[in-house]
Amino acid sequence: MEKPIILYINHKEKKRCGVYQFGYHIGQALQKSAKYDFRYVECNSEAEFRAVFELHKPAMVIYNYHDTTSPWITEKFTRTLNVPQIGTIHEITQEKADTATNTLFDGHIAPDTTLVLSNPVIFKTGRLVLPYKNTLFQETPVPVIGSFGFGLAGKGFEKLIEKVQDEFEEAIIKLHIPYSDFMDADGAKANAIAQHCHALVRKAGIKLEITHDFLTTAELQAFLAKNTLNAFFYDEHKNRGLSSVVDFALSVGRPIALTKSLMFRHLGQCTPSIFIEDKSLKEIIAQGIQPLQKYVKDFSEANLIWDYEQIVAANIDKKSTVYRAPDIFSRLYRYYDRKLGKNKKKHQRQREAQKRESAWLYHQEPTIEYFPTIEKLAYTPVEMQEEYNTILDNRKRETYKTAIQVIERLNPDLIKRKIPEANVQQAFVFDTVYRLAQKFTNPRILCAGSFEDTACLSLRKVGFELEENDPVLNYPLEKFITRPVRNHQEYDIIFSTSVIEHVEEDEIFIRNIANLLAKDGFMVLTCDFKEGYKVGDEKPEVDCRFYTKQDLLTRLLPKAQNCALYGKVVWEYDKPDFFMAGYNYTFATFVMQKNG
Repeated sequence: MEKPIILYINHKEKKRCGVYQFGYHIGQALQKSAKYDFRYVECNSEAEFRAVFELHKPAMVIYNYHDTTSPWITEKFTRTLNVPQIGTIHEITQEKADTATNTLFDGHIAPDTTLVLSNPVIFKTGRLVLPYKNTLFQETPVPVIGSFGFGLAGKGFEKLIEKVQDEFEEAIIKLHIPYSDFMDADGAKANAIAQHCHALVRKAGIKLEITHDFLTTAELQAFLAKNTLNAFFYDEHKNRGLSSVVDFALSVGRPIALTKSLMFRHLGQCTPSIFIEDKSLKEIIAQGIQPLQKYVKDFSEANLIWDYEQIVAANIDKKSTVYRAPDIFSRLYRYYDRKLGKNKKKHQRQREAQKRESAWLYHQEPTIEYFPTIEKLAYTPVEMQEEYNTILDNRKRETYKTAIQVIERLNPDLIKRKIPEANVQQAFVFDTVYRLAQKFTNPRILCAGSFEDTACLSLRKVGFELEENDPVLNYPLEKFITRPVRNHQEYDIIFSTSVIEHVEEDEIFIRNIANLLAKDGFMVLTCDFKEGYKVGDEKPEVDCRFYTKQDLLTRLLPKAQNCALYGKVVWEYDKPDFFMAGYNYTFATFVMQKNG
């Protein structure tokens, strides 16, 4: 069976351009897809494109679009084609992602892993770190600090020179500042920056070398590969997309130092930090490449091809599912439409109250911390009698009081939107993961359903390195496990706070978690619990079900292959003491260990 043809369109001729280079490398990588026949083509006009379109007869078109480089791509033009069309948004921000429409294209590719997915026309991808084996680096007594980029404002070359001189008596600074076809064709801006940089050198032991000739990708990687450290000190740039400079720097396996510019927000969770607001250049060099390895794997060529294959499938395969953030509030409102009838004022009050109460499940105005502060915390887990499978009622709220206080202190803004009585779940998860992590050296931890989970955020902020999975942030779990390259094939701890009751295929969810666990690994879950519940009984609109003791033991536990309940099982309670959406229920914990 022939593979569907997908055209990937880039502009041509003016190759000293970041947009062009981005599209060129994406286009070359996609041609390695085993699922689709991606064909990379360069066009500078509608006439050129139509000739190409007629020749290839594609099932779909993807444009490496920017209005400056491809002004011929207009709404009038795209509406004349009868195939799905997707365009890249290069200067993507959360606001632009939230407000994007399908007037120009049917959808948009956003190469920014930090975006919260709430708009169905936005398809998020990772970055591309090109394969490269560094055989060029040689340790030298004098450090070599490198940087590159077009000679445009806010690149921070001057800040780099000052920072190097603050820390070193001897160093070589190598700057590569090529001319830009679209923004600096005659090189006036690049030369002005170079002149200013030379004037800033004040120490005899600091040598500055600046070049301007445009380098091929191989030449640029060679330039970066030879440096002790590559550094990029951009200004904040609030309304800009991600910078591609670090994509190249990541490929060569050398330490990287950055400023906390929003153009580097996708690396904000590097552990240890690689940001000069937190560490000196000498400290960042001493850390080596360990903080970067997660991103090199995440942004692999194989993962990027997989991302694009998912986008294509969602647009040309009617059986494919487009995964987006769960529209919890619309379901809640439909529920109240039925229950409350025509009493508009009461209806509105109920809707607003429900929205406030449900903020711990999903919030339409997310709190995003691109550069979380790590606070080493001497936390002592609560004293307990191995009650890992238990009811989280008012007695347990007292038991986990200290953990609740820690979470509140670490997440002061986000916690305001949570239901106080529900925070016991996050407290239990925080405390339990903290405790179980002590059983491992460098534990591999995954949070399934991490969006605005204060347990996840708190564990990260006290120094745990973990991965996050959530449909709002990246993929549903059943998609996540199919990625070609994951950071860990097996995890020591997987936790999920109050997620499973919202998952329609909860047996598959449990099975996938069990499959991802390493031997002797733990899964830590909480869920909405109500004894006596039967399928078909009334429940909150946001839940697929309540759980019962029998449900957990006879339906879900067998799906967790090679796993057994961990610790005592105490799922009995006097009466439910949590109220939401007109229902009384409680919370239960579900903790298992995989057999060694």
